[in-house]
Amino acid sequence: MSPRNNWSDEFIDVFLDEARRHGLTAPRTTVAGIIDRHTAQVALRLGVTVNTARTRISEGDIRDMAREASAGFAKGEPGQELLDIPVTHTVPLAVVARTLACLAATSELAITAAAARLDREDIGHAGGKATALIAAWSLMIERTATDNDHDGVLAVAVPEAAIHRALRELARATVHLDAGALPLDGGDPDLLRAALGDNITALLGEL
Repeated sequence: MSPRNNWSDEFIDVFLDEARRHGLTAPRTTVAGIIDRHTAQVALRLGVTVNTARTRISEGDIRDMAREASAGFAKGEPGQELLDIPVTHTVPLAVVARTLACLAATSELAITAAAARLDREDIGHAGGKATALIAAWSLMIERTATDNDHDGVLAVAVPEAAIHRALRELARATVHLDAGALPLDGGDPDLLRAALGDNITALLGEL
């Protein structure tokens, strides 16, 4: 095994250990993507190579990342309508558009996973949460455009709970992929997994 993989595997274990302390877990592939993107950001910020950036990242840094990610997945206001919760964040329109696309894929994966279990009742409800979030985020886009009274909306005003709920659904999508569910459109599951990881990282950056 290469030194890079040793480094990555060690910190994945640290990340998952800290996440478990908060009652959560995640696929190793998703955690690896989060750590790799964080390392690339550190390299860019310091103006060094990725290999050098790895030497600047400590176990404590990884545990901090895990605590932040765990808070993002765990926090939220269950049962409340998102449009009734006070707005606290503005999310770039590009991130919102990516989130809507990934939520659509999440809904499809949930349906595929339910179909594989041959559970007719589950199939009917499988994609419901992701679909409801798509509708809610779409309405928040409309509300932001109306409140700002302009056509070129560059950021969308949302409650923090909207971000947390989206994070939870995207995490479920990666679990479905790792369990063997395939996109309904026949797309490449590895590319979808990477897109989901990028979306999760982007949303965590908005918290």
